[in-house]
Amino acid sequence: MMKKSVLNPLSWVLVVLLMGSGVSGASKKIDGEIEFLPVDLLDDGGAKLSKGLLTYNGLVYEVDFNGLGVGGNLDKQVKVSGEVYGLARVEDVEGVYVTELEQDKSKASKKTLWLDNPRGVRIYLKINNPELSLASGSNRVTVQFSPR
Repeated sequence: MMKKSVLNPLSWVLVVLLMGSGVSGASKKIDGEIEFLPVDLLDDGGAKLSKGLLTYNGLVYEVDFNGLGVGGNLDKQVKVSGEVYGLARVEDVEGVYVTELEQDKSKASKKTLWLDNPRGVRIYLKINNPELSLASGSNRVTVQFSPR
């Protein structure tokens, strides 16, 4: 004899809300990782972040970023890393990204930063030192492979 399973009304409401919000059981898969070369802050003007290494499908690619910087206390070493999402082909990492500050949008810089390009690639950047800040020079950041 089969038993009939009945969910209480509150459970149905929760299921409908989760389905409508696009939440699924699987989490977003990290497709690649970015590591910037360490930077030393030697003056109060901050430093540009420009050279990074993209690891994708077991291979490492040198990439150039234009429009990113860090600032904060002097004599501090900065390490910025990131995760890449939505990268189906390595060439899709190149292009113009728009920035999205993860925290309060009223401040100019943060500890984390999201970058999005029109091909659906998202890069999540984070800084290793809470005394320092990560910022974009404008709302656009350009990423391209380094010349060989």
